[in-house]
Parts: sequence; structure tokens; C-alpha cells
Amino acid sequence: MLADVPSEATNYDYEERLSSAIAAARATDPGRPASGAPAPTYPSLQHVNVAAVLLRAMAKALRKNPEFLSLLFVAFLFVVVSKYAQNSGASQSPAVPPPIFPKDSPVFEFNNGDMQSAMSRIQREENEFSFVMYYAHWDGNSRDIAVEFDKAARQFSRWVTFVAVNCWWLHGSCRSRVKTTMYPALLATAPSIPSGLQYTGILQAPEMVSFLHQLCRPFTYVTDMEALYKLHALQGTVVVGYFDWSNFPLPPGLASFQKAAWLALEKDVIEPVAFAVVTNIRLAKRLGLQQPKSVAIIRALNSTLLYPRDARFQAKMITEWAYKHRESVVQWLAPAGVKSTIMASQLNNSPAVVLFTRHHPRQGLLNDFYMFKKIALDYYNCNNSRLVGKIISAIDDARNPNLNPEDCHDADHPSDDVPNACECCQTLADTPITTTATHGRNVCQVCEQSTAHRPSFSCNPVLPRSQATWMNMIFQGKASLAPNSCLRMNYNYSPYSQLQLCCRQCDATPCHLNEQSERCAFRDSYFGRPSTDSACYGAPGRTDCSSRCQEPFQRTRASSTKTKQKNPCQRTPESLKGVFHPFLGQFTGLGCRTNRTVNFFAMRSEYFWLFAKQLGVSDTSGFQTQQRRTAVVLLDIEAEQQHALLQEVSETAIINFVFNYTTSNLTRHLRSANHTTPSRCSQTSSVCVQEVVSSTFEELVLDSNKDVLLLYYAPWCGFCARMHHIYLSLARVFQNSSNLLIARIDGDANDLPWHLTPSSYPTLLLFPAGHKEQSLQFPQSAKLNLPNIIKFVLQHATLLI
Repeated sequence: MLADVPSEATNYDYEERLSSAIAAARATDPGRPASGAPAPTYPSLQHVNVAAVLLRAMAKALRKNPEFLSLLFVAFLFVVVSKYAQNSGASQSPAVPPPIFPKDSPVFEFNNGDMQSAMSRIQREENEFSFVMYYAHWDGNSRDIAVEFDKAARQFSRWVTFVAVNCWWLHGSCRSRVKTTMYPALLATAPSIPSGLQYTGILQAPEMVSFLHQLCRPFTYVTDMEALYKLHALQGTVVVGYFDWSNFPLPPGLASFQKAAWLALEKDVIEPVAFAVVTNIRLAKRLGLQQPKSVAIIRALNSTLLYPRDARFQAKMITEWAYKHRESVVQWLAPAGVKSTIMASQLNNSPAVVLFTRHHPRQGLLNDFYMFKKIALDYYNCNNSRLVGKIISAIDDARNPNLNPEDCHDADHPSDDVPNACECCQTLADTPITTTATHGRNVCQVCEQSTAHRPSFSCNPVLPRSQATWMNMIFQGKASLAPNSCLRMNYNYSPYSQLQLCCRQCDATPCHLNEQSERCAFRDSYFGRPSTDSACYGAPGRTDCSSRCQEPFQRTRASSTKTKQKNPCQRTPESLKGVFHPFLGQFTGLGCRTNRTVNFFAMRSEYFWLFAKQLGVSDTSGFQTQQRRTAVVLLDIEAEQQHALLQEVSETAIINFVFNYTTSNLTRHLRSANHTTPSRCSQTSSVCVQEVVSSTFEELVLDSNKDVLLLYYAPWCGFCARMHHIYLSLARVFQNSSNLLIARIDGDANDLPWHLTPSSYPTLLLFPAGHKEQSLQFPQSAKLNLPNIIKFVLQHATLLI
């Protein structure tokens, strides 16, 4: 209002009084500035008037709206606190999280997330490679992996620098510079790969060390074919390169080849493609590498491919080319520990034989995995490949501890250790079983071999199968055999004798003889069977027989005594060759002769044994030990079946297992949970719900003397959990009914025949006494509550009292 505005006289008087007050204050203030110092500034009259007007306006507004007072008070406090924090320097960053590695660990840990310091530390170290772990300090998985990372560092820190960085810390530079979808993330750095190689293998110390070994030695030098066979047996697909070493200091193309080997290691840590450098020019030409800076991929079951000469010789392109044309005979399965469809896509293609086994990289070819790989190679060896035979021989040589390579000149055709063996042979030389070839004819002979421990043995003129039967089988292709090879045929399972079919290619027309001969002899190292005088003709003294066909057997007879004395190439029974099935023929190449082809996979039992247990393998089996957990399971996802090898794992057992699946002679394996609860309800228990498993299903549920009400449930089923108290109340209602059994079964852990397997959970079935095949399901349209279940039982039970 106008009355509130001061007049000019009032302003003049106010200014005069204010000036005199200021002068008096200066005169009496002892802390006033010296004469030369600048005088302090005071608000002018105009500013005071404006402030007074604002204060009166605010007072008027507060009288109308009192809630504004609280807002003004909060704003005032905010300004005061902010001003105080700025002036006193009270703004401080939170405390850095504590380290997760022990103090004596060889891992250089940067728990503050400082990437610059971490990179400086890596550069100051003398090691060429580094292994970095990016973790989150609050993550339990990161703390668990840190223990394995520390173990690997204690083994390998002399050659590789181990660094750990807390990438979750908000005030560290790692979080902004390193992008990862999950923790921990492991990255290895190499000289020519600044971005590093991500480690995606099993997060255990032995696997990390194995990865770092391959990182330090990305390729192998190969000097001869034997080294190449062994490398192929160990690694699978091999990429070989040949370079001109006369160029100094580095052959052209070798740096790209080495970088390609590192990129291949990142692409597949579990089963990487092997890289090798040939140093022998003759070996290089033998492999098709006719000029320097050439690369080829060597495959066991497919032809060798040369890297296109017109393609750019770059590491990334070489790696992509290698993985495009690689072959995998036995594929490792390593679940990542997170939800994914990787295993489903691998196992859904066709039936799969899965080997669960421990694997120690230092044991090399002695691991059971390579026995399994040998079987898979033989299964897929449709063309009787010489390379496959060499690889199998390399595995046999390594797995035979008694083998002396210096004394063994022909390891491709080993002999079995069956001393004092006798045989009765019959030559089959008629037209139906001799096939005309380019260089002669194929002559076959059937022999019954018997050990000296047989109670009685006599060479009968007619073998267990007549000659007409043998000829008919060979003519129909059921016992087809390539020249210069043998097959074992187990038509009966006698422990004293076995049958063998051997054929040899001869130049001249063979004698048409059906003679028998009996001879006790030692093993022939060429055929892997006892040597006999009637190998081709049944009569070695015949002059009208081909000399070329007789010479190998004469040489065998002359060397039989030497073989008995020395026998350097002796194989264990684990490497039996020519396994034969009466209807499928030999195991070699079986994968190409049947429409029930299987794929071969392997899993590490020390890490993934839980998968084997879920597939029905028991820990309590007599052939299972903590040190050697090995099992074989055949999965047929399409048929919704699994079959477990319920005996000790061996080469013969696996081959017969595959034979039986191919001929549909395997029964579906039913998993059964091992419950710790008593098999029957206690007599003293007033209320009881009987727990049923697959092994007790027939005993408890199919008991014809009782009505059985069975609830199918699953631990992950939420509706089943809500049913438990209702089901327990039901058992309390019928606790005095001795002829009614209230039971339940975990359908997720127990397999049942298909006609007894429900399609959903929970499912309630009543098996009436005396008519178990007429089981009744609780109506899906009815509400699953206590009154309805009681009504269902009273309506359909037959012996209820």
C-alpha cells in the first residue's frame, strides 16, 4: 500500500542516521582495517528497501498459505548444508571394497577399479602374456572363481601375468572402459592381439592352466608323419602350414598363422582346431604343400583341403576357413552354467552316445576319451581310410604300456595275446564267395579258434555254420570283407572258441578246395589271427596254387617262433579288431550302413557328474569309483528314451552297446531316485503318505491286494506344493483303512513305462485292487480339493473298509 512506502524525508533521515552509525562502529571496532586497506561494503538503502518489501510480501503469503513455511525452511537448510559442505570440503568418496584375493596371492589385484594402474602393471612385467579377471566384489560367483584363478596363478605366474580388476566399482575407470554382460569375465592378452582373447572354457584351475599352455604354444612343429598322426589323435582336425625359413628374421606369413591359432583358441577353448608347422620339405609336399606360405587342413574322415591361393592370407580368414571345414568325431559338451539351448541343439539332431569321464591333459592318449574316440573313428570309417587306421594305431601305441616302438615295425596289424591257440579252418573257394578284382581274386577262409583250456576240441568236417550258409551270407553282403583282412564272428558266446573269417587277394585262380586242417600255432602279426597252413588253399604242398598267395604265410610260419619269444607289438584285449555282428557285419563303417546312426559326445565327469546321475547312472555301481567315474549313456531325444551301459566301460562293451541299439535290442532305462525314507510306512505312524520310486513301483503300487491312490508331483511344481497339505489331510481321513495305500511319486526323478507316465503335474491316479490295468484318473474338470478327492476314492475303491 502507499502508506507503507517511505517518503523522501524519511529516506534522508534514515541515510543520515545510517551514516553516523557506521562511522561510530568504525571508530569503536578494534578489528577494523588499516588506513590503506579497502573498506568493507554494506548494503545500500535501495537493497534494504527491496528486501523489506519481499519480506512483507512473504509474510502476507504465509498468512494465507502456512504450508509454504515448511518449504522455505527446507530450502534454507539445503542452501546452508550445501554452502557448508563446499566450504569445509566434506564431500568424500565411499570406502573402496576390500580385496577378494589373499595377500600372498601372485595375482595383482586392483580392487579400486583403476584400469590405468592395471595396464601399467602388465606393461612393467617381463611376461609376454597376461590373464585378466574382471570381477564384481559383491558377486558370489566372482568370489568362487577367484579361488580357481588364484590356484592357476600359483602354477603359471612365472610365464603369465595374472591381474584382477574390480569392474563394478563406481569410482573406478574399469566400469566405463570394459563392457561385459556378466561377471566374472576372463581375458587373455597376446602380443599381436590388443583386444585380447576371451576365455569361455570351464572355470576351473586345471582348465585355465591348459588354456594358458596352448596360449604360450599356439602351434606345434611337425617333422614326420608319426608326429602328425599323434597330433591328429590328440586334437582332431589339424591345420598345417609350410613356410620359407630362409627369410630372416621371420618367414612370410608365419605371424598371421600364429595369430590364427590364437583366434582359434578363443573360438573354441574346449576343443580347438590344432595348428602345426611342417619343417620338412618332403613332408610338406606329401601333404600337398608344394610351395612356402601354404596351409592345408588335415581331416580323418574327409579329404584334405588346401587354403585357396587367391584368398588373402589373414589370421581371421584362416580361422574362419578352418572352422568352416573342421570335422568333429567326438564333441565335448561343457554347459556354461546358465540357461541356454546349446546342448538341446546338439543332442536333438540324432541319437547320441555320451561318455562321462575324467580327463587329465597330462595323461595324453591314456585318457578314456581317446579309447572312445577310437571307437567313433572306426564307426565312421566307411572307406577303410588309411589315415584313420594310422590314427587308431597311434592311440593303441600310446595306450599299450608294454609297447616298445623301436622293436615294432608294423603296428598297424597288431596281434592278440592268446597263446597255445588251436584252430580248425575251412577254405571257401567256390564262385559265390570269390569276387573278381583288378589284380586277382578274393579267397576267404573260415576258422574256428579254440584255446588250450577247452575241455575237448576236435576239428569237425562241418563247422558250426555249413559252407552253403557262409557262402549265402557273404553273397548277400552280411559278412562282406575286404581283401587281406579278417573279421571275428561271435555267433555263440562260448568262452573257449570263436569263429573268424579271413580273406586274401591272390594273383592266380585259387584252388577250388573245401579241405579242413587242424593246427596249433602262434598269432600271425599280419592278420591278427593264428597262422595256419591252409590260409589260401588248405594244402600248402599244392603246386598249382599261387606262390604269391603262399609267401606271406610261409614267412609267417618261419617267424612264428620269433614272434612267440619277443612279440614286441602285442596289444592288450582292449584293442580287439574286426568286431563282428551276425546281422550287421563288422563294426568298421557301421555309421554308413544303418539308418540308426549315432553321434558321439563326451562330458567331464569331475565337473558334470550330476548330468550322468540325472540320466540314471548310479554312484553305487560296483564299477564306479571316486577316482574313475566313467559311464556311457545313449540318448534318443526323438524317442524320449535313454539307455545306460550298466557294466564297466570298455571298448568291447561300448561297441556291443552300439550294436544292440542299432538292432533295437536295448530296453529303455528307467531312472529311480534313491530315497532315504523307509520303503514302507511305519506301523506306529498314525498318518502316512508312502513315497514311491521306480524300483519300488511294482511292489507297492501294483500290489493286487490293495487299492492304491497315487499322486504324481514334481519339486518345481507350484500347484503340487499346494496339494501336499490336502493330501496329508486325506491320509488322516483314511488312516484306519488298511486296504488303501495313500502314496506319491516324484515324476521328475523317476521314470516309469509310458502308459504309466502322466502328461502334467499334479496328477492323481487310483489303482483298484485286483484290476490294476483299469486305473482311474481324477477328473481334470473337477476341483482338486479334499471333499472331491474323498468322493473319488469312495466311488472307485474296491476294498475300502
